[in-house]
Amino acid sequence: MARIRTIKPEFCTSEQVAECSPNARLLFVCMWCFCDDSGIHPDSAKRLKMEVFPADDFTAADVAAMVDELIAAGLLERYEVGGSSFLRVTGWRKHQKIDQPNYRHPLPGGEVPAAPSRRSGGSSPNAQKDDDERSPSVRRTGDDASANAHRTLDERSPPEGNGKERSREEKDSPPPTPPPTTGRASPGAVAVVDAFVAAKDARWPEHAERIAPRMTLEALAQQHLDAGGTVELLTEVIQRAVRDWKNPTPPTSLSALKNSLADRVAQHRRALDGGGGRSASGSAGDPLDVDPHDQSRQRLRHWLRTGWWEPRWGEIPGHRSCLIPDRVILEVIPDFTPGWRPPAAAGSAGGAA
Repeated sequence: MARIRTIKPEFCTSEQVAECSPNARLLFVCMWCFCDDSGIHPDSAKRLKMEVFPADDFTAADVAAMVDELIAAGLLERYEVGGSSFLRVTGWRKHQKIDQPNYRHPLPGGEVPAAPSRRSGGSSPNAQKDDDERSPSVRRTGDDASANAHRTLDERSPPEGNGKERSREEKDSPPPTPPPTTGRASPGAVAVVDAFVAAKDARWPEHAERIAPRMTLEALAQQHLDAGGTVELLTEVIQRAVRDWKNPTPPTSLSALKNSLADRVAQHRRALDGGGGRSASGSAGDPLDVDPHDQSRQRLRHWLRTGWWEPRWGEIPGHRSCLIPDRVILEVIPDFTPGWRPPAAAGSAGGAA
């Protein structure tokens, strides 16, 4: 039987949720009502289609693709028990507080949790007697509560759950993720997002609609720009990351590339802080005037001359995680191809290997 569930405001601003397409997000929220009180649902695309999208033209295959999208984002996990497959909402216990849960499906370990004993008077003669002998004031309190319940339903009600449950949720849950900054995005953030969308759509034109909200993308791009990145630098990282993306579903947000972007920005800042970045006449308050790839060129020339690549410089050129743009590598080594090694590396051991 379907149940009423709680949804928190931070759901709308979660980067993890924003990784998924709008249809997958709708499936994720609606399937909560059909999960048992452990957040478990049978792994059946046809059943989910009938429960969540009864009036839509989605096929079971479409729903199965949405489920795979949610699994890839870490919002669901799939497991098998006794030959049957199940889906479990990974953050269920953190966000759903249920006083008297009812469990129907096995956990990943195979056990079905025992339902807690319900606090009821039962049907024994003594219990009936206790009910009959309640004082008028007790019975009146129950009647008043019933009347209040009916009145509450007629008025605009607060979010799902009673005051005690909400208090416990507020105590257990971290502060909600602040929403993306409002207002007009900077031209740099717009350019970075345009580069991401263009690279993604060029590789996966059939998934052009799978994209996070534009405001979210621009806010994430602005964070990397504020951290010291440049439009050119971020664009190069995005294009390489999209080109080398290995997951079956495409990235839908810059948050999927945040580690690559943050590492490259940090490397850029270290290069600027390494000295020689300011003009001789520039004051301490003048903006930095330096090519962000000068240090990379120096390292490439060192590698070409000695055959040695220092591990602290990151992955060696040709590796898919190398942070040096291809165009910079080709400036120094015009005949470079993946797998190429400098002649000096033949007699060198260590970093060039």
